[in-house]
This record gives sequence, structure tokens and C-alpha cells, in this order.
Amino acid sequence: MRYAQQQGKIAIFITKDKPLYADMMRDVSDIGMRRFTPFITDSSTEIPLANGAALKTAGAAKQKEEMQSLMQRGNLGHYSAVFTTYSQLQTVGKKEPLRRNFLRKLAPQAILILDEAHQAGGSKGGWKEAGPPDRVDFVRELIDKSSGVFYSSATYAKRPDVMDLYARRTDLRLGVSSMTALENILTRGGVPLQQIVASKFVASGQMLRRERSYDGISFQANTVPVDRDVADDFSAAMRAIKDFDRAKQRAVKTISKELKAEAKAIGEDGAIGEVGAKSTNFTSLMHNCIEQGLLAQKADATVQAAIAAL
Repeated sequence: MRYAQQQGKIAIFITKDKPLYADMMRDVSDIGMRRFTPFITDSSTEIPLANGAALKTAGAAKQKEEMQSLMQRGNLGHYSAVFTTYSQLQTVGKKEPLRRNFLRKLAPQAILILDEAHQAGGSKGGWKEAGPPDRVDFVRELIDKSSGVFYSSATYAKRPDVMDLYARRTDLRLGVSSMTALENILTRGGVPLQQIVASKFVASGQMLRRERSYDGISFQANTVPVDRDVADDFSAAMRAIKDFDRAKQRAVKTISKELKAEAKAIGEDGAIGEVGAKSTNFTSLMHNCIEQGLLAQKADATVQAAIAAL
């Protein structure tokens, strides 16, 4: 977003959901962008920020007035960027909302920032009803119209049919005759070809991996003394509960069969009208209890190791 400002462009930040607006506001503050005021396309919204303030927007009518005013001006005025979500790009009642035309108007002078970019992938292909473009096609329309695009995703290459999302503004488009051909080629090539494409993206400077490296960091399992009596008591308690759980499950099955045979309303499920008896299976939760018990046994030694390290 700062780069967009430096280039005299509009930054359009598109993300998965509204709470991520607050994360971006924190990051913007961390890099020293002061007096940053985004225009948010969501109406009647209040998003708490880490500093105790909140991002607030007006009602739907006021939001529409502001969007129309900005469209007429052709710029964002005092706003620093546009914040929106992928759900905001969808049709409403099979009609295009005003915010779509608002984004279309700004796109030629904007840099799109597609956070969680795979959310824009969708599922292309097949028959579609006549009418306005769905979210998948609308995002691609914005990409084609825009001045530039930044994609951010930890799982960008989920399926071959989403790769045209990235090919539109990268060198990948130069290697195929059409976007349809790209999907077919990647489908046939499978994972090995996807890996080659990723390596070529990196070589061209069009993809940066932000994954943190653990090179030089070692992990050792330290053996520490624990209270074996506590461990034995805990195991005995778990064992007793498990024995009870087995007996209870057999009893529940018997009761359920009797109820169904007699068609009694005892234990009826009001949601679906089912007659019977049910019970939670403790063994499905037991591993959580065991993990907590083991953690508790190691807590003192862990705290002492942390103090020593500090």
C-alpha cells in the first residue's frame, strides 16, 4: 500500500473477512504510515483496533453517497486506500451492487492487493446462468483492468483452474496460447509441473517466499524428573473412566433398542423427532485429557528452563 502511494496509485486491499482489516491497520502503523484512513466498502461496521480505537462506517445509504462522490471525482480524496472483502464482491439478488462499479472505476489507476488470494480462485468452468459475472469472473475482470496486482497466499496453487488468476499479470501468460490451454497443461502435468512453475516464478522475481527458515535451530528432547505417583493416579483415573465409558455405551445401546421397540417418546430429539438414547463417547476426548496431564507434569521443569535461559 505504501508502494502504491509512492507510485501515485490507489491501493485496493481485498481480504478474506473484516477482522483482518484490524490486522492490516496494525501493520500499517508498524511501518510508520501515519494518519492512514481507509475507505471501507462495508456499511454499518465497527471493527475494534489494537490501540483501543475502532474503524467505523456509515449506514448503507451514506456509504453509497460517498462511493458515488468518489466515482465522480475519480480519486479517493482524503482516503489512503480501499478496504474490502471477497464477499463484498459478490452479486446481491443476482444484481451488481454499486461497489462493483466503484471498484471498476478505480481499477485502471489502482494496484490490487489480493490477500488470501486463493479465495478469489473459485471454481471456473461449466455452464453458468445468464446475468452479471460471479465473484470469480469479477475478480479476474478487476485484475485485467488494474494497473498492477500483488497476490498473497500460503496455498495459492490449490487447483489448476485457479492458476489463470496469477497468469494474467505474470510471465506465466507468455508460455501458453490461452488461459484454457494453461488449465489443461497444468492438469496433465500435475504436481511436478506445478513445482517447476513455482521455481520459474521465483527465478523471474515474480514470487517471493516469506516462509521462515529453521536453519541453525536445533530441537532436543530433554528428560526431566516428574512425580510418578501423580502420573500413576492420573492414569488410574483415566482407566476407571474408560471402563465406566465402555459399560455405559453397552447400556445406552440396550436402552436405545428398548425405546425404539416400544416407540416411547423418552429421549426424543425435538429437532428431528428421533426416538432413542445417545451419549458422548469419552474415549474420543480422552487424548485431550492425556495431553493436558502430560503438559502439567512437565510444567515446572519447563518454567525453570525458561527462567534459566532468560
